[in-house]
Amino acid sequence: MSTPGDTRISDDLRYELADAASAAAASNRPRSLLVLATLLFVVAGVMLIVALRQRDRAAQQHRIQADREVLVEGLALQFAALESLGNSTQNRANEALPDLFSRIEAAARAAELVDEPAIPQPTRQSIQGAIKVTYRYTMRDPSLEHLLAWIEGAKSEVPGLEVSSIDLTPGPKDWKLEVTFVRWERAS
Repeated sequence: MSTPGDTRISDDLRYELADAASAAAASNRPRSLLVLATLLFVVAGVMLIVALRQRDRAAQQHRIQADREVLVEGLALQFAALESLGNSTQNRANEALPDLFSRIEAAARAAELVDEPAIPQPTRQSIQGAIKVTYRYTMRDPSLEHLLAWIEGAKSEVPGLEVSSIDLTPGPKDWKLEVTFVRWERAS
């Protein structure tokens, strides 16, 4: 039996007190606040990633629009030059030239090509009151500089002549050049 000076606790009471202490400790450590803070941190991280991707896309769109703006400004200048040239009575760049092939051959001689260009069969395409004339040349020469000088010379000799495509193929001793010139002419 216990005496009044005996301070021992029964096992049942000890378990009840331990249970109450663990419940009090659990209520002092609120897990819901920790879970909520972690959830908010994850949501903020996801929102940051989404915002960074949107910013990158917006910057890329801005670069694309700036490039388009530069292109449109260049085309507007070319259009204005072509319009003033077309309205001019002195220099008609879009009139048919009877000596076009002679001018291109003269440019080949000036560029010191080994062979003179063969006269190609022009392709004519009528587009809304204008005629698009295409000339396709195939040339071989040991010097790439001479071939490129010929192209530049032909463009300067023939008003309105533009290069549509160039295909260069190196050979064992020479270069093969396939160039397509385009010239717009007025419909008669």
